[in-house]
Amino acid sequence: MASSKSYIKGFFDNIRERVEDRAEKNLRESLPMLAFLMHEYALEEMKKNKKSSMTGNWINSFGIALYRDGRFVAVATSHDEEGQTPVHITLAAGDTFNQWEVRYDGKKQFHAFTATQGTEHFYANEEVIEWLQKYPPTRKKGFSFRAVSVVDYTDIVGGEKVLLRLADDFENMGGIVTEYNLG
Repeated sequence: MASSKSYIKGFFDNIRERVEDRAEKNLRESLPMLAFLMHEYALEEMKKNKKSSMTGNWINSFGIALYRDGRFVAVATSHDEEGQTPVHITLAAGDTFNQWEVRYDGKKQFHAFTATQGTEHFYANEEVIEWLQKYPPTRKKGFSFRAVSVVDYTDIVGGEKVLLRLADDFENMGGIVTEYNLG
């Protein structure tokens, strides 16, 4: 027969696991709202900087992941909010987005644009998920969030401000984004 001490320990371990499972469920449910905030901030930054997301990759390059004990649990991306898939892969240095080419938002591009930076071609929404799964946070105990923007030029268009504002807003809600990264 189990001792009362081991019975009590098992009882509290069971409670702890139930509480952590409930916390994980609540945190998962908060991810879409956080993706929405990133999306809105990105739109504001584009307007402020008079920039655009011609291919749809920059606006879709933001994501936030939830980890439990260092293990990837869930992710939400700005693509979840935008709902519009990029029209083609990111532009790398020397690539041109041609005049009258259809943009991600369905409008036509009025002038040709040649990228001055960028090293790889990818779809940002896919790269966000891959990056967040591949690089977990350094914190290995408890819950943590990690936010990222993956396009090469994100700092020029205001991506760092988007991530910092997300971290500030999330902290004001009683949480903390433990790490964020620009690509």
